[in-house]
Amino acid sequence: MQPTDQPPYQYPPMQPPPPPAKTPGKASAFLTAKRAVTLPNWAWIVIVLVFLGTFFTAFTKGSSSDTTSSTTGGTTTAQTTGNNKPATTVAPKATATPTHTPVLTTLQAFSGSGIKNTAYFTVPAEWQLKWTCNPASFGGSYNLIVSLYGSDGSLVDLPVNVLCQAGVTGDTTLEHDQAGKFYLNVNSEGAWTIDIQVLK
Repeated sequence: MQPTDQPPYQYPPMQPPPPPAKTPGKASAFLTAKRAVTLPNWAWIVIVLVFLGTFFTAFTKGSSSDTTSSTTGGTTTAQTTGNNKPATTVAPKATATPTHTPVLTTLQAFSGSGIKNTAYFTVPAEWQLKWTCNPASFGGSYNLIVSLYGSDGSLVDLPVNVLCQAGVTGDTTLEHDQAGKFYLNVNSEGAWTIDIQVLK
C-alpha cells in the first residue's frame, strides 16, 4: 500500500461527564432551611412579639365581658356584653305580704240602770253601737231609749228605741258618716250595757 497525503485521524477530546441533576424539592428545602437559620436576631424578636401580641389580644377579647346590674322595684337585671352573650334577668323571690283582717274592737263600754248620760267618746266615720238589757231587772219589761248627741249638745241620732222584754235583749246599730266627738243619753227603767265598737 502506498502512503496517502491525508493526515492521520484525530480523535475528539474526552469530555468530562455532566454533573448529576439536582432535585428541585431538596434544593428548595435546603435553601429555605438555610434562609431560616441565617435570619438576623432582630427578625426573630419581631416574629415572637407579633405572635405574643396576637395571642394576648385574642385572650383578652374572650375574657373581658362587661357585666352591669341594676335594681328597679325589687328586680335585679344583669346584662353581659362581649362574645355576643345574651342578657339575663333574675326575678326576685316572691315574699308573702302579711295581711291584716280588721276586727271589731270595743272602743268604750258603758253600763248602768235607769236614766244616765255617758262620757264623751271619739269615733271614725263608720262605727257601731252594741246594746243589751235585762227584762228581769224591772218587772219583766221596760223601755230602753238611747239618743246620740254631738259635742255641741245637738241631737244627731236615735240608735236604740225598744221595749226590753223576753226575746228582745240585745242588738247592734251601725252608724255611717258619723265621725267626731259624741256622748249618749240613756233613758231606761232597768239595767243596760252599751259598747262603742270600731273596726281595727
